[in-house]
Amino acid sequence: MKDFATDLLTTFPEHSGTLDPGLVDILDNNNNTESVSVLFNYVKELYPKRFFDFLYQNEDIFTNDEIDTHFLPGIEFSELWTQEITENTKLVIWKYLQLILFSVINNENDGKSFGDTAKLFEAIDEEELRTKLKETMEQMSNIFDMSGDSPFSPDAP
Repeated sequence: MKDFATDLLTTFPEHSGTLDPGLVDILDNNNNTESVSVLFNYVKELYPKRFFDFLYQNEDIFTNDEIDTHFLPGIEFSELWTQEITENTKLVIWKYLQLILFSVINNENDGKSFGDTAKLFEAIDEEELRTKLKETMEQMSNIFDMSGDSPFSPDAP
């Protein structure tokens, strides 16, 4: 989460003054605060419902006004998406969203947080899902293994 917030502020510095207190605490290495707990509960509630959108990088969510794209409190990702950002920056944002999603669902003990999305698991081919998850994890590994370079930089692969 700290790397994501740092990279977002590097690319979108206009959000530094309105950053969620939980993100501020994480950036300051204060990970055991009430604000961080509130932030974790926020993403724990929101991310599982967007499981397939994040997994399949569904850009339609950024143009659908009925979908809440405040994937971090105070940051409207649909607004970020409409700015002139590179395809690489978009890819890295997807990978961070996926990484947070996988971290959140790894801590889930029941499927209630998935909401209506849970029904989609019943309809999807298990092998297809397994293949997509493996592919996503490999891509994340490649994106985040860039020898310390900021993945948001225009020169990043």
